[in-house]
Amino acid sequence: LLKDALKELTKIPEVLEQLHELYLQRDLGGLLKLNEESIKMDNHKELADKFMKRLIVDRNLVMVERMQARLQEGNAFIADGALHLPGRPGLLKLLEARGYRVLALY
Repeated sequence: LLKDALKELTKIPEVLEQLHELYLQRDLGGLLKLNEESIKMDNHKELADKFMKRLIVDRNLVMVERMQARLQEGNAFIADGALHLPGRPGLLKLLEARGYRVLALY
């Protein structure tokens, strides 16, 4: 993965600009899609999938469990990276599955 990342080094500024724009537009689906496209490595698909599972999905499960005590206290503020929010294994869906009502506030 590191070798592939180094080969794509010149594309990083463009990807960061796209990431910034999607973040400002609050486009969580777009962020997820950009991430998937950015790490798409045909030669290493299994490795890339495993990497994303450990980096995002597994951590989401831990985070949603750890935030329960604070959420139950009420008036909680919890910060996380935007890429942890969208998708079926995202924090928003995981919280909804636990019975929380999730609303976007801007």
